[in-house]
Amino acid sequence: MLKFAKIKLTLLIAVTLFLSQCKNDFDVNDNWKDISVIYGLISSTDSIHYIRVSKAFLGDEDAYTMAQVSDSLYYQNAIVKIEERISGTLTNTFNCTKIDTIRDPGVFAHKNFVFATVANLSTNPNATYKLVVFANNNEITSETALIQNFNVVIPPSVNLYASSGKLSFQWETPAMARIFEPVVRFFYYDVTLIDTTLKFLDIPLGSKNSNTKVGGETLSSELIGTSFLSTIANIMPNSPNLIKRVVAKASLEVRISVGSDDMYTYIQVTQPSSGIVTEKPAFSNISNGLGLFTSRYLKVAPTYPTPKPFLSTRTMDSLALGVLTGPSGKNLKFMKGTDTQNIWNSFP
Repeated sequence: MLKFAKIKLTLLIAVTLFLSQCKNDFDVNDNWKDISVIYGLISSTDSIHYIRVSKAFLGDEDAYTMAQVSDSLYYQNAIVKIEERISGTLTNTFNCTKIDTIRDPGVFAHKNFVFATVANLSTNPNATYKLVVFANNNEITSETALIQNFNVVIPPSVNLYASSGKLSFQWETPAMARIFEPVVRFFYYDVTLIDTTLKFLDIPLGSKNSNTKVGGETLSSELIGTSFLSTIANIMPNSPNLIKRVVAKASLEVRISVGSDDMYTYIQVTQPSSGIVTEKPAFSNISNGLGLFTSRYLKVAPTYPTPKPFLSTRTMDSLALGVLTGPSGKNLKFMKGTDTQNIWNSFP
């Protein structure tokens, strides 16, 4: 019993001596390290390409205070360029220019900038693009190929007046692509006493993923008639100055936004977790930094001179007289089908 009491006394003295050596004013910050954070999406369908170059920040002040300082977020003298190589041979160098931008006031500094270059990128499937950034004596790089054009098969005319009617289309996936977001764009004219204006409304159809980035898979999507009518009724605004609406002769267009395999992976790992395990691995394809540099593509179909699909007469009648968009519904003032066809030639 005496031996046990001595052991307790010895432990108590040791703990007391240890606590007496501790200080409350320790520094939770590690040594500062320059970490570049870079994002860029390039495409052969774009004429201007933007690169966002920023940095992680660390300091002893309040994080909200430091975030308001532009120098905490951005390099003031970074050099950014994109090198084009075809089959391994350097063919072009596109130097990026710093562009000042103003964001809405908030947590982060509202004065910031991006880097941009005006360039028509190659449609050669053997072309690759290397991003090179020099910032704070560091070289940060990343490389990507481009997603190439692909075909979309669309019918010439469409019935969308009921659940039995639908616009169905399909496409063959190009190499490098993994994520596809199709949208149907509906064109129409607003007619007032002052002018006639061509407008459009986009109807998103969700997301489709290919199994691999190899390409050659067949994917498809469709717009059901009832979804078409209900979306127009819910989204299209009314105007007191509106006399009538006229469905455009070339009334439908399919637009598919395409993301690369790297973009697909990045989206997957950054989505909120719905399971028990909430921690996810970080993803970056930036060498000597963090972020994402990859390609995207916007497919618009059909392209000129192939005409856009047109709505059937019965579909236009549903827009003009149906319970959702007609006088008994939202009353969007669409003309009936036969009347519309009779005046199509007078519209540009």
